[in-house]
Amino acid sequence: MGRGETLLTLLDDSDGTGNGSSVRFDGGKALFAAYADTTFPSQSVTLQIELDGTWVTCNDVTLTAAGAKAGELPPGNYRAVKTGGSPDGVHAYLIRVFP
Repeated sequence: MGRGETLLTLLDDSDGTGNGSSVRFDGGKALFAAYADTTFPSQSVTLQIELDGTWVTCNDVTLTAAGAKAGELPPGNYRAVKTGGSPDGVHAYLIRVFP
């Protein structure tokens, strides 16, 4: 994420299950947010970070309904992973929170 860039798209109108786009985040305070165009039944969206070439789930950063979680993130490559049901149009973002 470059200077002045505050929103990174991880999933954009995702149908079915699977991995979203990998994006670079420079670290700092962030908000992980997700919503669906319809409903969010029996499904989850999880934030992962790439460590030494392996994707690892970030602790306590899984959404099972539309919403958001905030926290401090280290620099690295991130992606969202969608599992479970298959509502159309799931969106997930990583948003920098400036102090």
